[in-house]
Amino acid sequence: MFHLYAVLDANLTAATVVLCVTIPVSWMALFLGVAGLNMLASVVLCDHVTRVTKRVRASTPDTADFDGLLRDVAAAHDLISAVAAALEKPILCLVATVSAFGVGAIFSGLENRPKDEEHLWNRLFLPKVSIFAGAVFVFVAIILLQWAAQVTSKCDELGDAINELTTKGLGMPTREQKHNIEHLHGFLSNLNRRKGMGFMILRKRITHSFVISTTARVVSVMGFLFPIMLSLLRVHHEEGDELELINATCSRP
Repeated sequence: MFHLYAVLDANLTAATVVLCVTIPVSWMALFLGVAGLNMLASVVLCDHVTRVTKRVRASTPDTADFDGLLRDVAAAHDLISAVAAALEKPILCLVATVSAFGVGAIFSGLENRPKDEEHLWNRLFLPKVSIFAGAVFVFVAIILLQWAAQVTSKCDELGDAINELTTKGLGMPTREQKHNIEHLHGFLSNLNRRKGMGFMILRKRITHSFVISTTARVVSVMGFLFPIMLSLLRVHHEEGDELELINATCSRP
C-alpha cells in the first residue's frame, strides 16, 4: 500500500510540474503566434493599401483609370475584410486576457502589503514589479489594437488621396471627371455599412482615436474602482486581524 501511495504521489508531482510548465509555455506560444500574425497582417495590409494610394496620387482627373482604381479599392477592401474576420476572435481573446492579467497585476501591487518589512513580498520589491508587469500587459493590449488601427489609418489616407484628385490637373475637372471622383470616394466611404474602409472588429471600425478613447475609459474606470476595492480589502484585513487577536486572547489559559 505504501508503494502505491508513493507511486501516486510521484505521478501527481510529475503531472503538477508538467501542467505548471506547459500551461505558461502554451499561453506564451499562443500569445506570440497571434501577436505575430496581427503584426504581419498589419504590415501586409498597410503595404497593399499604400500601393493603391500611390497609384491614386500619381493620377490626375485626365489620366486616372477610375474603373481600375475602383477595382483596386474593392480588392483591398475584400482583403482587409477577410483578414479582419480571420483575426477577430484571436485578437479579442488575446486583448481581453492580456488586459485582465494587467489589471490583476496592478491591483495586486496596490493591495495592502505585509507590515513586516522583512517579508519576502517586501524584500523582493514584488509590489513594484507587479505594478510594472501590469502596466506592460496593458501596454501590449493597446499595441495589439494599434496595429489594427494602423490599417484603418492607411485607408483614411487613401480616401484623402482620392478626394485630392479634384485639385490636380491643368484646370477644373469636367463634370464627368468630378462625378467619377465623387463616385470612387463615395464607394470607399460607404463600405462597412457607411463606416468607411478599415479594419473592423465586432462591426467597430478600429481607429487610433477609438483606441485612445477606449484606453482613457478603462483608466478612468480603474481609477474609480480601485480605491473602492482597496478600501474594502483593507476593512476585510482589519476585521481578520481583530478576529485573530480575539481568538488568541480567548485561547490563553
